[in-house]
Amino acid sequence: MKIIGGVKPVTFSFLEKDMLVINYHNEKVLKRIEDKIKNNINPDMYKKTNVRGGMTNYNFFVEDKDFHTLLNDISFVLFKFADKNGFEGANKFKILDAWGNMLSKNEYVRNHWHLNNSNKIRATHISTNVFLDKKEPGTYFPKYRKQIKPQRGKMIVFLANEMHLVDVYKQEEPRYTLAFNLQCRKVMNDKS
Repeated sequence: MKIIGGVKPVTFSFLEKDMLVINYHNEKVLKRIEDKIKNNINPDMYKKTNVRGGMTNYNFFVEDKDFHTLLNDISFVLFKFADKNGFEGANKFKILDAWGNMLSKNEYVRNHWHLNNSNKIRATHISTNVFLDKKEPGTYFPKYRKQIKPQRGKMIVFLANEMHLVDVYKQEEPRYTLAFNLQCRKVMNDKS
């Protein structure tokens, strides 16, 4: 495992078979991602999705260097999660989308899943929320009756058909998160 500044970049634990918590410790990457969200909230997206607050475009981070560094650092854990959830042999991910969220006082995220009505296969995809601060409330998962306490760099990994929400945010300073969806893939080496 690559060590950054004397600190392992990733620690993780399974809360449930289909819910994983990763703690990511690369502060430089987290700071750059947070700054990009702050500077790229799209006013046309404001309160137009399940995020009843501000957000970037859905594909804002898909080609982003810092996002790819984060993904590279946690990929070994994501493959463990994929394997544990029936994606045996997955060795590649396709990024479906990756965006930033900002909640200001009295904003929230509606109860939702990351299924797309025109593409039900997304139920088998992996979704992740990344906390960029420790401002509560955390993300709530009704199925498990669990609210994940926010902490900078904490990631919640879950299947895309898992319902989740964020209650009304009550603090004065904005709350920032990163969200993304990945498709697990098995790529065979063609030796012919």
